[in-house]
Amino acid sequence: IGLLTGLEILKNNIPKERLTEILPKVERISSSDFTQILKERSLKSAKSIAMTLKKDARNLISRMSAEGKSMDAISRALQDLVGFEDKWRADRIAKTEIAWASGKASREQALIAGAETHKWVVSSNPCPICLGNLADGSIPIDEPFSSGDISEPVHPNCYCSVENINFK
Repeated sequence: IGLLTGLEILKNNIPKERLTEILPKVERISSSDFTQILKERSLKSAKSIAMTLKKDARNLISRMSAEGKSMDAISRALQDLVGFEDKWRADRIAKTEIAWASGKASREQALIAGAETHKWVVSSNPCPICLGNLADGSIPIDEPFSSGDISEPVHPNCYCSVENINFK
């Protein structure tokens, strides 16, 4: 439909002498070319929608957390925003985002208090990434753990934590 519409616009808006010159070139754009162009644009649009939704979700979680709302209330609101049929997905996102903010806030507090080192503390049944961070031991607070993270969580549903130690 889009390709035909484009040809019709050209035919109706370009002088005839110019049209006879460019029409053969334009008609060589095949349906597969059009489909590829559409795929590229759709991917860009999908990424934009995802980024907007992510921003909206973070704003919702941040606002509701600041208002003292329960994890369940945040999860339900997130479920409504995103349209998840399964509540567990909204639960996982809410828990992970709140844990991430908490980890960042703990790190900032530790820096202000003069912590010089930090170490990874695993929860029960840790994943290989978290075990790698544990193996790092106590490292300078400026250095990321082997996962590349500077604070918890490393992944969704991560219940590990970071202990900030050796205060000045």
